[in-house]
Amino acid sequence: MNNIIKLLKDKFSSLVARERVYNVKSYNIKEPKSFSVISDAHGDIEKFSAIMKRACQTSENIILNGDIFDSTTDKNNDELINIIKNSALNNKIYVVLGNHDLVEFINGKEVPSKESKMIEDLRTIPNVFVPDTPTDKPTFKTWDLGGVLLKTINLPIDYYETGEKKEELAAYLQQAPNDETESNNYIISAIHTPKNLIVEKTKAKVDKDSSSVLGRVVNPLTQYIVMDELKKSNLIISGHMHGGLVPDFIRRKVEHFFGLAGPYASLFPKICSGLYNGKNPLIISGGVTKISPTSELGLLVKNPIFKSILDRWLFPPEFFTLHLDNGEDSVELVESNKLVLKKK
Repeated sequence: MNNIIKLLKDKFSSLVARERVYNVKSYNIKEPKSFSVISDAHGDIEKFSAIMKRACQTSENIILNGDIFDSTTDKNNDELINIIKNSALNNKIYVVLGNHDLVEFINGKEVPSKESKMIEDLRTIPNVFVPDTPTDKPTFKTWDLGGVLLKTINLPIDYYETGEKKEELAAYLQQAPNDETESNNYIISAIHTPKNLIVEKTKAKVDKDSSSVLGRVVNPLTQYIVMDELKKSNLIISGHMHGGLVPDFIRRKVEHFFGLAGPYASLFPKICSGLYNGKNPLIISGGVTKISPTSELGLLVKNPIFKSILDRWLFPPEFFTLHLDNGEDSVELVESNKLVLKKK
């Protein structure tokens, strides 16, 4: 009996996570670089800590692509900041602000917050790079990483709440400052949500050679064209969609999948996760936390046993790693690793 109890303790003291690894090549990339992209932790200390530890071991640069915090007043914010601070001792961390990083919950309702202490605290940490906070219009920040330009786009809350605002975002993108070195660099645009980026879907035929080396199924309907203002980007990365709440046993067999449910109670969203390859490739992370405790489905994760089952078997935390190198333009999924990570 003692051995069985010990086995169970060991099993549930670890975290099952999925790391999707992409090889990215371009002649504009002068030297190899690696990035880990983490989004949608939603205040979960144990998951965020374990995944940050893994990311620090595998990549010199970490992009926190929004919703690391669950609200501006969440009780876990100080601990999350400490994790970021410790991770920044040996790694550079670039922050994109998501909708949950800008709101608080009053009587269960999400409202724009006047509190921004955790964002201001992040600004004081060496090697952590934080953009201006959006209020009534998007903010932009470009970081020069030596041959790679990381351009962050940070959206106000109403870009999430009132549906798609493509025209407004396009107008602001047209006003965004241009970097004179863009033509000589590989450009990665990071934005928390992909919802406003897509302007057209094509039904391009997909030949047999277009699937990844993992043999993932490539859906020919997921060929998208992004808005003109982002066509200078060589790669776009985002999160927010929580993998469309598609169980991991399906997601690991399919390269990208139309979702079952998404943020703000949207059903069957079409742009949810994985690599959408084309002239302007888009990668959407499934996210560290698929069900936020403050979401419409939050009651499902209030029970620790049920939460453990969901996190371990149905919706394990997910992040992705980019390996950049010189070569002919391509973005390819090469690994989908199931990791067992020690919790904090």
